[in-house]
Amino acid sequence: MADKGKKDKARREQQKKAQMSLKEKRKQKKDKKDKRLGQERLVE
Repeated sequence: MADKGKKDKARREQQKKAQMSLKEKRKQKKDKKDKRLGQERLVE
């Protein structure tokens, strides 16, 4: 049977640290999208 409360806290696995914060991730996605749109405009 599983431990409860304080006993279980010590056994929890650490969550992986994100490579990028959400703010950085949004910025990168926006830059990528803008870059791609710029290339499409040059082709036309």
